[in-house]
Amino acid sequence: MIEPWEAAQRLHTVPVTELCGIAGGIGRYLAERGVITCGDMAKLPVSELGKRFGNMGRRIWLMAQGLDPAPVETRVAPPKSIGHGKVMPPQTKASAVISPISNT
Repeated sequence: MIEPWEAAQRLHTVPVTELCGIAGGIGRYLAERGVITCGDMAKLPVSELGKRFGNMGRRIWLMAQGLDPAPVETRVAPPKSIGHGKVMPPQTKASAVISPISNT
């Protein structure tokens, strides 16, 4: 667990591509602007990311600095349904494979 006041320091040397949602395309865009680690993100104006990526750009900028604009949700609605599925190989025709009840 990382305390909120430690987040920016702990992330400072972490590569931005280690953050959720930052892969090849966004990672290259940031690297072209000298942003390799989360600490480098502070050098890039949030407005530049906002122009390029909209709200996602603002979220990336904040995330790299250990901030999160989303409120903490303490009340979560119960699931509406619970299901179970089985994936079968293509062209499966054997009833022993298809039927969940044993044919013995």
